Amino acid sequence: MLPADLDDPRGIRRAFKGGSNAGWAPVQTPAEFDAVLMAQGLHPCHIGVWAAPAGQEAGIVHSVERMGALFTPPSRLAQLGLSLTGYWRRA
Repeated sequence: MLPADLDDPRGIRRAFKGGSNAGWAPVQTPAEFDAVLMAQGLHPCHIGVWAAPAGQEAGIVHSVERMGALFTPPSRLAQLGLSLTGYWRRA
């Protein structure tokens, strides 16, 4: 059961703020395949997956409407109007 209606962005934000994380725990340092929560302004609104390809800069695999799948290093999130909110690992 999901903690919020996926078609209701405000409900999803309320679920995150209320700690309804459905088996996910926040972590300080990401590991491969951890979830990455991102925000526009103050509101969490976007999620991706942490990837650390061998010998390459680590970053986030995510999808942006009309752009498709992207690999974005955290230092470039601002170019997409996003900021990093936190990392989450399946508990």
